[in-house]
Amino acid sequence: MGKTRKVGTILTILLVATLVLLPPITAFAVEAQSQPESDFTGGEILDVSGQSTNGHVTAEYAWLTNIPGEGNEIFVAFKYKDTAAAWGKTLNRIGYNGLEFDAVEGGNYWKFDKGENLTVNDQILDNDSQWLVVNFGVQTLSDPFGISLTFDAGGFDISFDVSIDLLTVTYDPNSGVGVLTDPNAAYDEGQVVTVLANDNAFTKAGYSFTGWNTEPDGRGTAYAEGDTFNMPNHDVVLYAQWAPRTLTITALDKSKVYGEEFTDFEYRVDGVDDDYPVTITSVTLASNGSAQNAGVGSYPIVPSNAIGAGLENYQLEYVNGTLTVTPRAIQVTADDPSKVYGDSDPALTYRITQGNLVG
Repeated sequence: MGKTRKVGTILTILLVATLVLLPPITAFAVEAQSQPESDFTGGEILDVSGQSTNGHVTAEYAWLTNIPGEGNEIFVAFKYKDTAAAWGKTLNRIGYNGLEFDAVEGGNYWKFDKGENLTVNDQILDNDSQWLVVNFGVQTLSDPFGISLTFDAGGFDISFDVSIDLLTVTYDPNSGVGVLTDPNAAYDEGQVVTVLANDNAFTKAGYSFTGWNTEPDGRGTAYAEGDTFNMPNHDVVLYAQWAPRTLTITALDKSKVYGEEFTDFEYRVDGVDDDYPVTITSVTLASNGSAQNAGVGSYPIVPSNAIGAGLENYQLEYVNGTLTVTPRAIQVTADDPSKVYGDSDPALTYRITQGNLVG
């Protein structure tokens, strides 16, 4: 019996020892669960701006994390102002563009104290400030977008617009028409930009596209399709450059003999672009030298009023031709008169033996 009690005593001591060790283990586990996730993953880290009315909370960063088959979750990192009272308050509700959700720490929001790394895509963004990272769920990103943060204590609720501080490249038709949008919606400073092709997205009646320029008048930096440049610290506008697409209609030189009426005018067309075919059905050709009684000399042949299909894609240029009126050839033969000596001279006569007079 004594041995039994002794064993029991030993067992009791062991149990007590075991119980003494449990609290630190349990406390350690709870502490680990309260640590925020410090390495987020997602797409490009976006610079954003916006702050609460009292200036205690500012939006600094945002990123999108794709959820296959659903869309993109929108994460925003909010920075607390030093000693901001809101840091110690519990977040109850979060809202995105008017849609509100329950806030769950470790589920859709995380807090980072000073000394803790705020890390996204293995990049440490900060560890010197207090941060609140909120996952607003799968949403359609707008710029700006409205956010709301509701705390468990009155007077600390936050609601403001967040703007995406991104650099953009805009393509301007520069008096042309059409739409050309860069599929890369935004760029970071220093990011490589590849200049887009026009591919007839922009058109201008009567003009051909010749490239891009940073100034509308072409006095800036010129770029062609496929050229690259590093994004500066400001938005860039690339203006389409245009050159007249000229279609030249030239009246052909002609000649006629004085006394004839002339109607056999002709013209030549130069400058047709294979990408912009033209079918001309008529051109007005006029000359003062075409009349029957127009005197010998040179007269301009003036082309105008071209009619046909596809002409709206060109600037029309008309070039005069020349109608030359040449002398009319005739042969005049004098008649052979006779008289008797002493008589008065007979009248002298003639006849046209080749050609004819007109007018």
